[in-house]
Amino acid sequence: MAFMEHTDANNNNKILMITSKDSTSGNIRCSSLGIDTFFTVNANEITLIAMPNTVEVLGSEIIEEKALHISSEKPIAVYAHQYQSQRSEATLILPEEALDKGYYVMSYNADGSESAPSEFLAVAVEDSTSIKISLTNTTMSGRLKGTEFSILLDSGQVYQVQSAISSTNFVTPDDLTGTKVSGNKPFALFAGSAKSRVPANPGNCFAQDNLFEQMYPIESWGKRFVYVPIKLKAYDVIRIIASEDNTQININGNIVSNLNAGTFYEDTISKPSFIFSNKSIMVAQYITGNSCSGNIGDPAMVLLSPIEQTIDSITFFNSSFQNIDSSFVNIIIRTADTSFIRLDSMKIGDRFSVLPAEPTYAYLQQSVSQGVHNLSVDSGCGFNAVVYGLGHNLESYAYSAGSNFNKINVNIDIANFNEFALPNSGCLEDTFYFSIETSANVSEYYWDFGDGVFDSVSSPTHVYSDTGQFLVNAYVITVGNCDADTAKAFKYIDVGDIDSVQFLFGDTCLKDSSRLIDISSVQNDSVVSWNWDWGDGFIDTIQNPTHLYSDSGGYNVRLTIQTQYGCVDSSVDNFLKIFPLPKANLFDDSICLGESVMIQNNAPHNYAYVWTPSSSLGDTLSAEPIAFPDSTTTYHLLVSNQYNCVKRDSATIIVLERPISQLIEDTIIFLDECVLLSGKTDNYNYIWRPITGLDDESSGSPLACPRQTTLYYVTIDDGSCTINDSVLIIVISEHTVDFPNAFVPEGRNSNFYPIALGINKWQRFIIRNRWGDIIYDDISANWDGKYKHEEQPMGMYFYYFEAITFDDQKISGSGSFALIR
Repeated sequence: MAFMEHTDANNNNKILMITSKDSTSGNIRCSSLGIDTFFTVNANEITLIAMPNTVEVLGSEIIEEKALHISSEKPIAVYAHQYQSQRSEATLILPEEALDKGYYVMSYNADGSESAPSEFLAVAVEDSTSIKISLTNTTMSGRLKGTEFSILLDSGQVYQVQSAISSTNFVTPDDLTGTKVSGNKPFALFAGSAKSRVPANPGNCFAQDNLFEQMYPIESWGKRFVYVPIKLKAYDVIRIIASEDNTQININGNIVSNLNAGTFYEDTISKPSFIFSNKSIMVAQYITGNSCSGNIGDPAMVLLSPIEQTIDSITFFNSSFQNIDSSFVNIIIRTADTSFIRLDSMKIGDRFSVLPAEPTYAYLQQSVSQGVHNLSVDSGCGFNAVVYGLGHNLESYAYSAGSNFNKINVNIDIANFNEFALPNSGCLEDTFYFSIETSANVSEYYWDFGDGVFDSVSSPTHVYSDTGQFLVNAYVITVGNCDADTAKAFKYIDVGDIDSVQFLFGDTCLKDSSRLIDISSVQNDSVVSWNWDWGDGFIDTIQNPTHLYSDSGGYNVRLTIQTQYGCVDSSVDNFLKIFPLPKANLFDDSICLGESVMIQNNAPHNYAYVWTPSSSLGDTLSAEPIAFPDSTTTYHLLVSNQYNCVKRDSATIIVLERPISQLIEDTIIFLDECVLLSGKTDNYNYIWRPITGLDDESSGSPLACPRQTTLYYVTIDDGSCTINDSVLIIVISEHTVDFPNAFVPEGRNSNFYPIALGINKWQRFIIRNRWGDIIYDDISANWDGKYKHEEQPMGMYFYYFEAITFDDQKISGSGSFALIR
């Protein structure tokens, strides 16, 4: 064994307490420190041996040779007590035979206010011991949380690991609990802290103390523990750590946690309790600080022994060191064996109380005097005990009085429940079938179905009258086997029920998808499958399906659901109506540019119609509106019937271009002259009227030689559309040019221009004012009364022109006129 660093480092007392049921002698050695101490111990008495300060292991992550090797001629029990003023703790020291290769650390939060770390200490008993460490927190030297590393130790060497201190507050999360420490050979592991406050966040409870406990190998962990409170304290703290994933923790019949390997559950606890699990666990009991619980004692730590690991007798010592003024021993024993137990040779069976949560066991909080005491049983299956002392001057210690460390897994072979109806769950009023498989010799069965109903047969049936989650506990009691006298299995049974099967639906129109929405109600259950019968031969299996019917009419729709617990029920048929769509049968058409047409619609006129676009329609709400597009246009119809069912359709009106006319402008010719009426020579059809003076009445470009002024009409047809046009041919015998003698710019004839006949082209046209200035010079011969955009004053003006007649004569002329405003 070895002593971890105390908060009062190099200034604390380190005492070994050695007892035996036989008188014997032995040695305590540490060659590197020059320790070779001979001791003797009398039967059922205790020998106290003080160790020097040099044996204390200081610092973090340093290999040192400070292990104490204790040997004796006959079996002994060894306890270690490490203390200083108001800083006291003790632990049971395990024999080498109880050591193994795998451990988990059970420590506590560091005290950040005084830089007191959480810590553990590995001690090698053989050379070449390779130890692998998987950290759950950062170490003092800076190794990070999650780091995995290995060290190599020889016999007598030790390796201490301390947590980093991340806070100066007394509440710090720095805790190495859950760190896995394993080796290739058996070794010892101690854990605790230089100083901790318990609980870690105590409110008004500020008392601190060192924690010091030797860890139990994983192979010796159990599944069943009896917790007995510390006498005079209002409550304790417990921690439970798991070595395997999916470890269920049950306290007094209630599952409080589901742990994975290396994780722990912590809680305060104040009444005697039965702790059990489905996989092996380690349980630590912590005495709380002085002011927060009972105003006595100080933090201390002790590992509880599983009730599988009992002993027959032990000599223990209640220390008075460092102001301990109250001494106790907590004892746990089978209820049937209480008459066999003795304390200092006196039977004390009548002092025990039956454990309410597990009546098979009884407990006792026994006050004892300071000094040596002996516990033993005359017969039966042994006991477990915790020894502790409390002081009103901030002092306490606690240690296990002794335990077996057999490698165990379970007490008896109990398989899981076998439910032949539905596994783990079922429906209201279903019959559940239970049984337990075990190779043990069972004398009694006891079933608690979790709903206030009990049974005592080996394979009961049960019908639940209400829904919910029920914790089913099954106990078996065996005969003739102390290591497996009682076993307990538990399982949660979920009972569900279907209240109603209902769904939302709505009548809809043909070609629209129908949607069904499940609104079924269940108790303590959930729907996992749906079966929808749409009534037309189609089935759906999703929660809220959609479906497109192929015909209008009425359909009977039914829903059948199944829950996760196997409950099945169906709805009554619901009549779903599918309404027909309105009729709309539009026809495309074509028109010539400038024409209009009625859009044909072979459908009832009592529907509601809406047409788009509206810009070239006479009535957008009519069944057959008049359309007058100027280009090819597609008209869209939205029609609805009395069921508000909607149909869409469209019709395209193609707009055809009309033939292009290329007639000449109205023309003046002299008598006996001819002129072509058009320059068009295409495949259009032409009809000219009148035919007088024409050379071809159906030509696209006929020659006209009228003897008198004639207005010619033509009809042009391209096979689809027609166009009518006309041209005036004025026939004169000579040319004439007349000018008005006055004009008013704002009057009816607001421009001054000549009235001419027979003029083919103007060559010059000028206007002068009365001073002779040219104010207009343009062959267009059309003056607006302005010069350079400014209106000219009233008065006399003078014109001059030159022109060429249609018979190629050059003429000219001049005159005057008045501008009147």
